[in-house]
Amino acid sequence: MVKQMNDKWKYILLLVPALAVFYNNLYNEQPGTHIDEVYWIGSTYYYHLLVEEMHWSHSDWQLLPAQENPPVGKYFMGGGGIDLFGDTITTPDLLGSFYLVFPSESGAWGSGADYEKRKAVADRVEPGIAGDVRQYQRIPLRPEDLQASRSFVLLCGMLCATLICLIGFQCQTQLGGLLAGLGFAVHPNAANAYNFASIDIIALTFSCLAVSIYIKIAFADPDDDRRGTWTSCWLALALCLTLALACSTKMNALIVVALGLLLWLFALGGWVRFQSSFSKNTFVIFAIGFAVAVPLFVLLNPSLYRDIFDGLSALFYEHALTLDIQAAFTRRLDTVPERFGALGRMVTYLPTLLLFVIGLALWQGWRAGIAVNPHAPRRKFIVIVYWWFLSCILVLLWLPFEWARYSLPLIPRPCSFWQRPSTNYYVIAGIGSAINHIKEAAMIKQLLLEIDALIAPILSAPTNGDKRRVFLLVFFK
Repeated sequence: MVKQMNDKWKYILLLVPALAVFYNNLYNEQPGTHIDEVYWIGSTYYYHLLVEEMHWSHSDWQLLPAQENPPVGKYFMGGGGIDLFGDTITTPDLLGSFYLVFPSESGAWGSGADYEKRKAVADRVEPGIAGDVRQYQRIPLRPEDLQASRSFVLLCGMLCATLICLIGFQCQTQLGGLLAGLGFAVHPNAANAYNFASIDIIALTFSCLAVSIYIKIAFADPDDDRRGTWTSCWLALALCLTLALACSTKMNALIVVALGLLLWLFALGGWVRFQSSFSKNTFVIFAIGFAVAVPLFVLLNPSLYRDIFDGLSALFYEHALTLDIQAAFTRRLDTVPERFGALGRMVTYLPTLLLFVIGLALWQGWRAGIAVNPHAPRRKFIVIVYWWFLSCILVLLWLPFEWARYSLPLIPRPCSFWQRPSTNYYVIAGIGSAINHIKEAAMIKQLLLEIDALIAPILSAPTNGDKRRVFLLVFFK
Protein backbone atom coordinates (compact mmCIF):
# COMPACT_ATOMS: atom_id res chain seq x y z
CA MET A 1 0.00 0.00 0.00
CA VAL A 2 2.81 2.42 0.91
CA LYS A 3 4.57 1.69 -2.39
CA GLN A 4 1.33 2.34 -4.30
CA MET A 5 0.94 5.68 -2.50
CA ASN A 6 4.54 6.58 -3.33
CA ASP A 7 3.97 5.73 -7.00
CA LYS A 8 0.79 7.85 -7.03
CA TRP A 9 2.63 10.89 -5.70
CA LYS A 10 5.45 10.24 -8.15
CA TYR A 11 3.05 10.53 -11.08
CA ILE A 12 1.54 13.70 -9.63
CA LEU A 13 5.04 15.16 -9.32
CA LEU A 14 5.48 14.70 -13.07
CA LEU A 15 2.71 17.26 -13.62
CA VAL A 16 4.23 19.93 -11.38
CA PRO A 17 6.72 21.26 -14.01
CA ALA A 18 3.92 21.38 -16.60
CA LEU A 19 1.78 23.43 -14.19
CA ALA A 20 4.77 25.71 -13.59
CA VAL A 21 5.07 26.31 -17.36
CA PHE A 22 1.37 27.09 -17.58
CA TYR A 23 1.50 29.36 -14.54
CA ASN A 24 4.53 31.22 -15.91
CA ASN A 25 2.75 31.82 -19.21
CA LEU A 26 -0.50 32.80 -17.56
CA TYR A 27 0.93 35.47 -15.27
CA ASN A 28 3.45 36.92 -17.69
CA GLU A 29 2.43 39.92 -19.72
CA GLN A 30 1.14 38.88 -23.14
CA PRO A 31 4.05 39.65 -25.49
CA GLY A 32 3.65 41.52 -28.72
CA THR A 33 4.14 39.83 -32.06
CA HIS A 34 7.75 38.83 -32.69
CA ILE A 35 8.91 39.03 -36.29
CA ASP A 36 10.08 35.40 -36.17
CA GLU A 37 6.48 34.38 -35.43
CA VAL A 38 5.50 35.81 -38.80
CA TYR A 39 8.02 33.48 -40.43
CA TRP A 40 7.02 30.34 -38.56
CA ILE A 41 3.27 30.85 -38.76
CA GLY A 42 3.66 31.76 -42.43
CA SER A 43 5.64 28.55 -42.93
CA THR A 44 2.59 26.50 -41.88
CA TYR A 45 1.56 27.10 -45.49
CA TYR A 46 3.50 23.91 -46.14
CA TYR A 47 1.04 22.00 -43.95
CA HIS A 48 -1.65 23.18 -46.36
CA LEU A 49 0.37 21.96 -49.35
CA LEU A 50 1.16 18.59 -47.77
CA VAL A 51 -2.09 17.63 -46.06
CA GLU A 52 -4.93 19.65 -47.57
CA GLU A 53 -3.73 20.03 -51.17
CA MET A 54 -1.54 16.90 -51.20
CA HIS A 55 0.58 18.75 -53.73
CA TRP A 56 4.02 17.31 -53.01
CA SER A 57 5.65 18.51 -56.26
CA HIS A 58 4.53 22.15 -56.02
CA SER A 59 7.23 24.64 -56.98
CA ASP A 60 6.91 26.32 -53.56
CA TRP A 61 8.66 23.31 -52.02
CA GLN A 62 11.80 24.63 -53.71
CA LEU A 63 11.58 28.09 -52.13
CA LEU A 64 14.19 29.09 -49.55
CA PRO A 65 12.04 28.53 -46.40
CA ALA A 66 11.48 24.90 -47.43
CA GLN A 67 15.13 24.42 -48.31
CA GLU A 68 16.84 25.86 -45.23
CA ASN A 69 14.56 24.46 -42.48
CA PRO A 70 13.00 21.00 -42.11
CA PRO A 71 9.18 21.04 -42.20
CA VAL A 72 7.70 18.84 -39.44
CA GLY A 73 7.47 21.63 -36.85
CA LYS A 74 5.52 23.64 -39.43
CA TYR A 75 3.16 20.69 -39.94
CA PHE A 76 2.50 20.35 -36.23
CA MET A 77 1.96 24.06 -35.73
CA GLY A 78 -0.31 24.22 -38.75
CA GLY A 79 -2.29 21.07 -37.94
CA GLY A 80 -2.10 20.97 -34.16
CA GLY A 81 -2.67 24.68 -33.66
CA ILE A 82 -4.08 26.74 -36.50
CA ASP A 83 -6.17 24.04 -38.21
CA LEU A 84 -7.90 23.08 -34.94
CA PHE A 85 -8.80 26.63 -33.88
CA GLY A 86 -9.14 28.53 -37.14
CA ASP A 87 -8.40 28.60 -40.85
CA THR A 88 -5.12 27.27 -42.14
CA ILE A 89 -2.57 29.41 -43.97
CA THR A 90 -3.37 28.66 -47.62
CA THR A 91 -1.11 31.16 -49.41
CA PRO A 92 2.54 32.20 -49.12
CA ASP A 93 1.50 35.83 -48.47
CA LEU A 94 2.41 35.77 -44.76
CA LEU A 95 5.67 33.92 -45.37
CA GLY A 96 6.72 36.36 -48.08
CA SER A 97 5.72 39.29 -45.86
CA PHE A 98 8.49 38.28 -43.46
CA TYR A 99 11.07 39.11 -46.13
CA LEU A 100 9.27 42.29 -47.22
CA VAL A 101 9.52 43.68 -43.69
CA PHE A 102 13.28 43.92 -44.22
CA PRO A 103 14.06 46.32 -47.10
CA SER A 104 16.12 44.61 -49.75
CA GLU A 105 18.30 47.68 -50.21
CA SER A 106 19.46 47.40 -46.59
CA GLY A 107 21.38 44.23 -47.42
CA ALA A 108 19.03 42.00 -45.43
CA TRP A 109 18.45 39.86 -48.52
CA GLY A 110 22.13 39.42 -49.23
CA SER A 111 23.41 39.69 -52.77
CA GLY A 112 23.61 37.59 -55.89
CA ALA A 113 22.01 34.16 -55.50
CA ASP A 114 21.04 34.89 -51.90
CA TYR A 115 19.11 37.96 -53.00
CA GLU A 116 17.32 36.06 -55.76
CA LYS A 117 16.21 33.29 -53.39
CA ARG A 118 14.59 35.79 -51.02
CA LYS A 119 13.10 37.79 -53.87
CA ALA A 120 11.47 34.60 -55.16
CA VAL A 121 9.60 34.23 -51.85
CA ALA A 122 8.64 37.92 -51.73
CA ASP A 123 7.35 37.74 -55.32
CA ARG A 124 4.78 35.12 -54.25
CA VAL A 125 2.95 37.76 -52.15
CA GLU A 126 -0.16 39.34 -53.66
CA PRO A 127 0.71 42.84 -54.95
CA GLY A 128 -1.84 44.62 -52.72
CA ILE A 129 -0.59 42.86 -49.59
CA ALA A 130 3.02 43.44 -50.60
CA GLY A 131 2.35 47.18 -50.97
CA ASP A 132 0.78 47.36 -47.50
CA VAL A 133 3.74 45.56 -45.95
CA ARG A 134 6.32 47.73 -47.68
CA GLN A 135 4.58 51.05 -47.07
CA TYR A 136 2.76 50.57 -43.75
CA GLN A 137 4.39 47.43 -42.24
CA ARG A 138 0.87 45.96 -42.25
CA ILE A 139 1.48 42.22 -41.90
CA PRO A 140 -1.45 39.91 -42.84
CA LEU A 141 -1.29 37.88 -39.60
CA ARG A 142 -4.69 37.07 -38.13
CA PRO A 143 -4.87 37.37 -34.30
CA GLU A 144 -6.63 34.00 -34.02
CA ASP A 145 -3.80 32.31 -35.92
CA LEU A 146 -1.22 33.89 -33.63
CA GLN A 147 -3.12 32.83 -30.50
CA ALA A 148 -3.75 29.29 -31.77
CA SER A 149 -0.07 28.83 -32.63
CA ARG A 150 1.07 30.16 -29.26
CA SER A 151 -1.40 27.90 -27.44
CA PHE A 152 -0.07 24.85 -29.26
CA VAL A 153 3.54 25.79 -28.51
CA LEU A 154 2.60 26.31 -24.85
CA LEU A 155 1.18 22.78 -24.71
CA CYS A 156 4.47 21.52 -26.19
CA GLY A 157 6.35 23.44 -23.49
CA MET A 158 4.23 21.77 -20.80
CA LEU A 159 4.87 18.35 -22.33
CA CYS A 160 8.60 19.11 -22.61
CA ALA A 161 8.81 20.04 -18.91
CA THR A 162 7.02 16.80 -17.99
CA LEU A 163 9.41 14.76 -20.16
CA ILE A 164 12.44 16.42 -18.52
CA CYS A 165 11.06 15.44 -15.12
CA LEU A 166 10.32 11.91 -16.39
CA ILE A 167 13.90 11.47 -17.59
CA GLY A 168 15.08 12.22 -14.06
CA PHE A 169 12.62 9.68 -12.68
CA GLN A 170 13.86 7.08 -15.16
CA CYS A 171 17.39 7.70 -13.91
CA GLN A 172 16.33 7.18 -10.27
CA THR A 173 16.75 10.90 -9.57
CA GLN A 174 13.27 12.00 -8.56
CA LEU A 175 14.36 15.23 -6.94
CA GLY A 176 16.80 15.97 -9.75
CA GLY A 177 14.09 15.36 -12.33
CA LEU A 178 11.66 17.64 -10.51
CA LEU A 179 14.30 20.38 -10.15
CA ALA A 180 15.26 20.07 -13.81
CA GLY A 181 11.62 20.31 -14.93
CA LEU A 182 10.98 23.34 -12.71
CA GLY A 183 14.29 24.93 -13.74
CA PHE A 184 13.25 24.57 -17.37
CA ALA A 185 9.82 26.07 -16.63
CA VAL A 186 11.23 29.26 -15.11
CA HIS A 187 14.36 29.71 -17.23
CA PRO A 188 13.92 32.95 -19.25
CA ASN A 189 15.18 31.42 -22.50
CA ALA A 190 12.84 28.45 -22.20
CA ALA A 191 9.97 30.81 -21.29
CA ASN A 192 10.65 32.83 -24.45
CA ALA A 193 10.55 29.62 -26.46
CA TYR A 194 7.18 28.42 -25.15
CA ASN A 195 5.55 31.86 -24.97
CA PHE A 196 6.13 32.64 -28.65
CA ALA A 197 5.02 30.75 -31.75
CA SER A 198 8.26 29.12 -32.88
CA ILE A 199 9.34 25.55 -33.52
CA ASP A 200 12.28 25.45 -31.08
CA ILE A 201 10.24 24.06 -28.21
CA ILE A 202 8.60 21.48 -30.50
CA ALA A 203 12.02 20.16 -31.50
CA LEU A 204 13.19 20.10 -27.88
CA THR A 205 10.08 18.12 -26.90
CA PHE A 206 10.86 15.45 -29.48
CA SER A 207 14.50 15.44 -28.38
CA CYS A 208 13.52 14.83 -24.74
CA LEU A 209 11.16 12.05 -25.83
CA ALA A 210 14.03 10.46 -27.78
CA VAL A 211 16.28 10.52 -24.69
CA SER A 212 13.52 8.91 -22.61
CA ILE A 213 13.28 6.13 -25.21
CA TYR A 214 17.07 5.76 -25.21
CA ILE A 215 17.01 5.04 -21.48
CA LYS A 216 14.26 2.47 -21.94
CA ILE A 217 16.25 0.75 -24.69
CA ALA A 218 19.77 0.91 -23.27
CA PHE A 219 19.20 -0.29 -19.72
CA ALA A 220 17.81 -3.55 -18.40
CA ASP A 221 14.77 -3.67 -16.14
CA PRO A 222 15.98 -5.00 -12.77
CA ASP A 223 13.04 -7.42 -12.68
CA ASP A 224 13.31 -8.69 -16.23
CA ASP A 225 16.34 -8.25 -18.50
CA ARG A 226 14.93 -10.34 -21.39
CA ARG A 227 12.89 -8.63 -24.07
CA GLY A 228 10.42 -10.31 -26.34
CA THR A 229 10.39 -9.79 -30.09
CA TRP A 230 7.32 -7.54 -30.01
CA THR A 231 8.81 -5.33 -27.29
CA SER A 232 12.00 -4.93 -29.32
CA CYS A 233 10.00 -4.07 -32.44
CA TRP A 234 7.93 -1.45 -30.61
CA LEU A 235 11.05 0.13 -29.14
CA ALA A 236 12.73 0.27 -32.56
CA LEU A 237 9.60 1.81 -34.08
CA ALA A 238 9.36 4.41 -31.31
CA LEU A 239 13.05 5.23 -31.75
CA CYS A 240 12.92 5.74 -35.51
CA LEU A 241 9.72 7.81 -35.33
CA THR A 242 11.02 10.06 -32.57
CA LEU A 243 14.42 10.66 -34.18
CA ALA A 244 12.86 11.37 -37.58
CA LEU A 245 10.34 13.81 -36.07
CA ALA A 246 12.98 15.56 -33.95
CA CYS A 247 15.45 16.10 -36.81
CA SER A 248 12.63 16.95 -39.23
CA THR A 249 11.60 19.74 -36.88
CA LYS A 250 14.99 21.39 -36.28
CA MET A 251 18.46 20.23 -37.22
CA ASN A 252 19.95 20.92 -33.78
CA ALA A 253 18.15 17.71 -32.77
CA LEU A 254 21.21 16.00 -34.26
CA ILE A 255 22.59 16.35 -30.72
CA VAL A 256 20.33 13.52 -29.58
CA VAL A 257 21.33 11.51 -32.65
CA ALA A 258 24.94 11.82 -31.49
CA LEU A 259 23.86 10.68 -28.02
CA GLY A 260 22.12 7.67 -29.54
CA LEU A 261 25.20 6.75 -31.55
CA LEU A 262 27.28 6.89 -28.35
CA LEU A 263 24.86 4.60 -26.51
CA TRP A 264 24.87 2.30 -29.55
CA LEU A 265 28.66 1.99 -29.27
CA PHE A 266 28.35 1.21 -25.57
CA ALA A 267 25.81 -1.49 -26.40
CA LEU A 268 28.35 -2.98 -28.81
CA GLY A 269 30.96 -2.85 -26.03
CA GLY A 270 28.64 -4.65 -23.61
CA TRP A 271 27.88 -7.29 -26.21
CA VAL A 272 31.56 -7.93 -27.01
CA ARG A 273 33.00 -7.63 -23.51
CA PHE A 274 30.30 -9.27 -21.38
CA GLN A 275 28.69 -11.50 -24.04
CA SER A 276 25.41 -9.93 -22.90
CA SER A 277 22.30 -10.96 -24.83
CA PHE A 278 20.62 -7.77 -23.59
CA SER A 279 23.41 -5.61 -25.05
CA LYS A 280 23.12 -7.50 -28.32
CA ASN A 281 19.38 -6.85 -28.39
CA THR A 282 20.01 -3.16 -27.58
CA PHE A 283 22.56 -2.91 -30.40
CA VAL A 284 20.07 -4.39 -32.89
CA ILE A 285 17.24 -2.05 -31.76
CA PHE A 286 19.46 1.00 -32.21
CA ALA A 287 20.64 -0.24 -35.62
CA ILE A 288 17.08 -0.75 -36.87
CA GLY A 289 15.92 2.56 -35.42
CA PHE A 290 18.71 4.56 -37.07
CA ALA A 291 18.33 2.72 -40.38
CA VAL A 292 14.59 3.41 -40.63
CA ALA A 293 14.80 7.00 -39.30
CA VAL A 294 16.86 8.19 -42.29
CA PRO A 295 14.37 7.30 -45.07
CA LEU A 296 11.52 8.46 -42.84
CA PHE A 297 13.27 11.83 -42.47
CA VAL A 298 13.41 12.09 -46.27
CA LEU A 299 9.81 10.97 -46.68
CA LEU A 300 8.55 13.71 -44.36
CA ASN A 301 10.16 16.46 -46.44
CA PRO A 302 8.82 16.84 -50.02
CA SER A 303 11.49 19.46 -50.75
CA LEU A 304 13.94 16.53 -50.91
CA TYR A 305 12.00 14.53 -53.49
CA ARG A 306 13.46 16.28 -56.53
CA ASP A 307 17.10 15.75 -55.51
CA ILE A 308 17.69 14.00 -52.18
CA PHE A 309 21.41 14.65 -51.85
CA ASP A 310 21.27 18.27 -52.91
CA GLY A 311 18.24 18.82 -50.65
CA LEU A 312 20.00 17.29 -47.65
CA SER A 313 23.08 19.43 -48.18
CA ALA A 314 20.86 22.51 -48.59
CA LEU A 315 19.59 22.04 -45.03
CA PHE A 316 23.12 22.85 -43.91
CA TYR A 317 24.60 25.22 -46.47
CA GLU A 318 21.49 27.38 -46.95
CA HIS A 319 21.31 27.91 -43.19
CA ALA A 320 25.02 28.75 -43.14
CA LEU A 321 24.51 31.30 -45.94
CA THR A 322 21.68 32.90 -43.97
CA LEU A 323 23.97 33.17 -40.94
CA ASP A 324 26.54 34.95 -43.12
CA ILE A 325 23.93 37.55 -44.08
CA GLN A 326 22.83 37.98 -40.46
CA ALA A 327 26.46 38.44 -39.41
CA ALA A 328 26.42 41.81 -41.19
CA PHE A 329 23.87 43.09 -38.65
CA THR A 330 24.93 41.42 -35.41
CA ARG A 331 28.19 40.41 -33.73
CA ARG A 332 29.35 36.96 -34.72
CA LEU A 333 31.09 34.65 -32.25
CA ASP A 334 34.26 33.45 -33.96
CA THR A 335 36.24 31.80 -31.16
CA VAL A 336 35.50 29.09 -28.62
CA PRO A 337 36.17 31.40 -25.61
CA GLU A 338 33.66 33.91 -27.04
CA ARG A 339 31.11 31.17 -27.52
CA PHE A 340 31.69 29.77 -24.04
CA GLY A 341 31.19 33.21 -22.51
CA ALA A 342 27.99 33.71 -24.48
CA LEU A 343 26.73 30.25 -23.56
CA GLY A 344 27.50 30.86 -19.89
CA ARG A 345 25.52 34.12 -19.94
CA MET A 346 22.57 32.48 -21.67
CA VAL A 347 22.40 29.23 -19.69
CA THR A 348 23.65 30.09 -16.18
CA TYR A 349 23.95 33.91 -16.39
CA LEU A 350 27.70 33.74 -15.67
CA PRO A 351 30.44 31.76 -17.48
CA THR A 352 31.97 30.84 -14.11
CA LEU A 353 28.68 29.24 -13.06
CA LEU A 354 28.70 27.22 -16.28
CA LEU A 355 32.18 25.98 -15.36
CA PHE A 356 30.82 24.97 -11.97
CA VAL A 357 27.96 23.02 -13.59
CA ILE A 358 30.44 21.27 -15.89
CA GLY A 359 32.52 20.30 -12.86
CA LEU A 360 29.41 19.03 -11.08
CA ALA A 361 28.52 16.98 -14.17
CA LEU A 362 32.03 15.50 -14.28
CA TRP A 363 31.77 14.52 -10.62
CA GLN A 364 28.38 12.88 -11.11
CA GLY A 365 29.65 11.16 -14.25
CA TRP A 366 32.66 9.78 -12.38
CA ARG A 367 30.34 8.43 -9.68
CA ALA A 368 28.00 6.82 -12.18
CA GLY A 369 30.75 5.30 -14.33
CA ILE A 370 30.73 4.29 -17.99
CA ALA A 371 27.53 2.58 -19.08
CA VAL A 372 28.95 -0.50 -20.85
CA ASN A 373 27.44 -3.08 -18.50
CA PRO A 374 23.62 -2.72 -18.66
CA HIS A 375 23.23 -4.52 -15.29
CA ALA A 376 25.52 -2.21 -13.33
CA PRO A 377 23.63 -0.34 -10.61
CA ARG A 378 22.74 3.36 -10.89
CA ARG A 379 24.15 3.72 -14.42
CA LYS A 380 21.13 5.32 -16.08
CA PHE A 381 22.13 8.74 -14.77
CA ILE A 382 25.20 8.68 -17.02
CA VAL A 383 22.88 9.30 -19.99
CA ILE A 384 22.12 12.77 -18.62
CA VAL A 385 25.87 13.42 -18.27
CA TYR A 386 26.54 12.30 -21.85
CA TRP A 387 23.64 14.41 -23.10
CA TRP A 388 24.97 17.47 -21.30
CA PHE A 389 28.55 17.16 -22.55
CA LEU A 390 27.56 16.40 -26.14
CA SER A 391 25.27 19.43 -26.09
CA CYS A 392 28.05 21.62 -24.69
CA ILE A 393 30.65 20.43 -27.20
CA LEU A 394 28.44 20.58 -30.29
CA VAL A 395 26.87 23.93 -29.45
CA LEU A 396 30.30 25.42 -28.64
CA LEU A 397 31.63 24.24 -32.01
CA TRP A 398 28.71 25.84 -33.86
CA LEU A 399 27.24 28.78 -31.87
CA PRO A 400 27.19 31.75 -34.30
CA PHE A 401 25.42 34.44 -32.25
CA GLU A 402 24.43 35.11 -28.67
CA TRP A 403 20.78 34.42 -29.33
CA ALA A 404 18.69 32.88 -26.57
CA ARG A 405 17.10 30.10 -28.61
CA TYR A 406 20.52 28.63 -29.43
CA SER A 407 21.02 27.76 -25.76
CA LEU A 408 17.87 25.62 -25.49
CA PRO A 409 19.62 22.24 -25.99
CA LEU A 410 21.57 22.82 -22.74
CA ILE A 411 18.78 24.05 -20.48
CA PRO A 412 17.00 20.75 -19.55
CA ARG A 413 19.93 19.10 -17.73
CA PRO A 414 21.82 21.22 -15.17
CA CYS A 415 19.40 20.87 -12.23
CA SER A 416 19.63 17.08 -12.52
CA PHE A 417 23.26 17.18 -11.41
CA TRP A 418 22.24 18.30 -7.93
CA GLN A 419 20.71 14.91 -7.17
CA ARG A 420 22.74 11.73 -6.84
CA PRO A 421 21.34 8.68 -8.68
CA SER A 422 19.55 6.95 -5.84
CA THR A 423 15.81 6.43 -5.64
CA ASN A 424 15.14 7.51 -2.05
CA TYR A 425 17.81 10.16 -1.50
CA TYR A 426 16.26 13.59 -0.93
CA VAL A 427 18.43 16.62 -0.38
CA ILE A 428 15.85 19.13 0.78
CA ALA A 429 14.43 17.24 3.76
CA GLY A 430 17.08 15.08 5.35
CA ILE A 431 15.07 13.53 8.16
CA GLY A 432 14.09 10.20 6.70
CA SER A 433 12.28 8.86 3.70
CA ALA A 434 8.86 8.39 5.31
CA ILE A 435 8.67 11.93 6.74
CA ASN A 436 10.00 13.20 3.44
CA HIS A 437 7.11 11.66 1.50
CA ILE A 438 4.56 13.11 3.92
CA LYS A 439 6.05 16.58 3.56
CA GLU A 440 6.22 16.17 -0.19
CA ALA A 441 2.54 15.24 -0.35
CA ALA A 442 1.52 18.18 1.86
CA MET A 443 3.56 20.65 -0.19
CA ILE A 444 2.13 19.40 -3.48
CA LYS A 445 -1.40 19.48 -2.11
CA GLN A 446 -0.91 23.07 -0.91
CA LEU A 447 0.61 24.07 -4.26
CA LEU A 448 -2.31 22.60 -6.19
CA LEU A 449 -4.81 24.32 -3.89
CA GLU A 450 -3.07 27.66 -4.42
CA ILE A 451 -3.04 27.18 -8.20
CA ASP A 452 -6.73 26.23 -8.13
CA ALA A 453 -7.54 29.35 -6.08
CA LEU A 454 -5.68 31.55 -8.55
CA ILE A 455 -7.25 30.04 -11.67
CA ALA A 456 -10.84 29.79 -10.38
CA PRO A 457 -11.65 33.54 -10.75
CA ILE A 458 -10.29 33.53 -14.29
CA LEU A 459 -12.38 30.54 -15.30
CA SER A 460 -15.54 32.09 -13.85
CA ALA A 461 -14.99 35.51 -15.46
CA PRO A 462 -16.47 36.33 -18.88
CA THR A 463 -14.01 35.86 -21.72
CA ASN A 464 -14.88 39.07 -23.60
CA GLY A 465 -13.12 37.65 -26.61
CA ASP A 466 -9.86 37.16 -24.69
CA LYS A 467 -8.21 34.23 -26.48
CA ARG A 468 -6.14 33.32 -23.42
CA ARG A 469 -9.26 32.91 -21.28
CA VAL A 470 -10.92 30.89 -24.02
CA PHE A 471 -7.87 28.61 -24.04
CA LEU A 472 -8.05 28.27 -20.24
CA LEU A 473 -11.69 27.28 -20.37
CA VAL A 474 -11.04 24.68 -23.07
CA PHE A 475 -7.97 23.33 -21.28
CA PHE A 476 -9.50 22.96 -17.83
CA LYS A 477 -13.09 22.15 -18.72
